[in-house]
Amino acid sequence: MRHLQHPALMSPGEAGDITRQLRSDARHLWFDVIGRPVQFRTIDDRYRTAFVANNLVPMSQTIGRSIRGNQPTRVLLCDAAFAERLARNDTAPDTVRTSLVVATDVLLSGLLRAPAPGASADEERMHAINEAVWGLLGHLVCTNDPLGSRKR
Repeated sequence: MRHLQHPALMSPGEAGDITRQLRSDARHLWFDVIGRPVQFRTIDDRYRTAFVANNLVPMSQTIGRSIRGNQPTRVLLCDAAFAERLARNDTAPDTVRTSLVVATDVLLSGLLRAPAPGASADEERMHAINEAVWGLLGHLVCTNDPLGSRKR
């Protein structure tokens, strides 16, 4: 990508060759990844953040559709994939490797963390965008009560 962002440094035709190679490498990677069964705890660290981020959109869209019109909504993350250890009554707490909820909380907490004093205008703008897009979902995940249904 660095080569493509600075085309003046390339010889004629090199941009096309680099683009084709980049596309070919991405395709091979994509088909390799989607060709394997996916279990959250076994996802390679290189793809974990992308996997978690990719799940934010359908999760927020589903919740958003349910609260349209100011309707009360209860969100239940009841699949064991959301918190494997909790689902097994394991005494060890779930982690970013075992729980999509924990990994989502960590990702959203990072996105929603207020910029440091004296942050640049770009950092302030990015925080405002993240807050507008992900603030509600971040609040839901961070205030999640994983044992709520068991307390009754």
